[in-house]
Amino acid sequence: MFSPDGTLLATNSRDGRVRLWDTATRQPVGEPLTSQTGKTATVAFSPDGTHLATGSYYGGTVQLWDLASREPVGELLTGHTGPVSTVAFSPDGTLLATGSDDGTIQLYSRQPMLVSVPLANSSDSALLATGNGDGTVRPYERSQPIPVRVPLAKRALARALQNGLIALVNVEGTKGVRAVSFSPDGSFLATGGGDGTLQLWDPATVEPRGNPLPDLAGLVVAVAFSPDGSLLATGNGDGTVQLFDLATRQRSGDPLSDFAGPVFAVAFSPDGTLLATGSSNGTVRLFDLATRRPTGELFAGRTGVVSTVVFSPDGTLLATAATALAAATGSGRSTVQLFDLATRQPSGNLFSDFTGSVSAVAFSPDGTLLATGSSNGTVQLWDLATRRLTAELFASETGAVSAMAFSPDGSLLATGSYSGDVRLWDSATLQPIGEPLPAHRAQVTNIAFSPDGTLLATSGGPNDTVRLWMTPLLSI
Repeated sequence: MFSPDGTLLATNSRDGRVRLWDTATRQPVGEPLTSQTGKTATVAFSPDGTHLATGSYYGGTVQLWDLASREPVGELLTGHTGPVSTVAFSPDGTLLATGSDDGTIQLYSRQPMLVSVPLANSSDSALLATGNGDGTVRPYERSQPIPVRVPLAKRALARALQNGLIALVNVEGTKGVRAVSFSPDGSFLATGGGDGTLQLWDPATVEPRGNPLPDLAGLVVAVAFSPDGSLLATGNGDGTVQLFDLATRQRSGDPLSDFAGPVFAVAFSPDGTLLATGSSNGTVRLFDLATRRPTGELFAGRTGVVSTVVFSPDGTLLATAATALAAATGSGRSTVQLFDLATRQPSGNLFSDFTGSVSAVAFSPDGTLLATGSSNGTVQLWDLATRRLTAELFASETGAVSAMAFSPDGSLLATGSYSGDVRLWDSATLQPIGEPLPAHRAQVTNIAFSPDGTLLATSGGPNDTVRLWMTPLLSI
């Protein structure tokens, strides 16, 4: 590559060095410019001859050099995933265009050196021309977007996400898990096991975050993080609730006890002042977290098992699901009740038009809907203003709905069944997204979205394992 005034020639070599030659004497000028990333694939002079741009074969980076000082200018420019095959300055020298074997074009502004918009490579700076592998040359107007070829894998991933969930990995060492929950900031995934093990995981690396928290006496049935992420509560098979301080990773006070049976559900109020618990004797208790003492007892089901307690997003209501089993048949009859937390009294009539038992309840994030999952494989959506049934989804043809959760933005509803299937629904259209996925070989015991909605954690199967899934809310 010759300099604009023709006095210099720049050459690049496999050792990563770029040499400048005096075209009059045919001798090298100064020491070579040495790239940080090895082999240099392409070079270009700026129009005024004061700078040289070099494109790397390895790493997809570009470096700008000051030819007076022979020093790099700024940091390496990144953005390509393949070798940089060409670099070119705009005629006024304000922009640098780079092309790569990954099929993309990047534009950088020299002041400062940031990614910019398409502008120039013609003499009037109104056009950018690209040479392509199919033997064609395409000019683009200033106002035209440059068609950037998206890598095949990324296109395939985006297409797959349109059809639902993509399986990531199993969380190793999670056999016997009955409960999962993400921390409010998404930095932890908590799992509770049948052997009393409570483990924290890094959702990004799927590695344990330290050792398990102190052993619990019995089966961990439910886990929940406080809204500020400082506490973790567990509902246990021995009839206790234990709080853990996540800063110290130790128990926070004595267990909350005297539940007269396993505690199947725990939930923090949105403001973090209350903890609700549901147990096998049909009662729901509210605890003041400042004093760790009960502030009231709500008889959710009179008799039977309270399987779910969940606060409304504004913290004014508590929804409970309780199932009473008939001694003669073993079949269940469920009721879903809303409680007004100001009065601690039932709010309106019972939601009782269910065929079979209800094992999953969830509020929509905007607080306008209540979703209930039934043993007949359906999900009912209730309008909380009118307390009327507005829609019914046939979530599972092969088993009862056993777990359910809305995405944080409310656009998705995830359901899990007793047969082990997991399914996604579009909350706006009430249509399924893709086909049911055989996530587990037996009952899905728990479902939880990450705070940003891009991950879904499910537990279930014969060994109660945990799986992570990528959701369509991930931007590709």
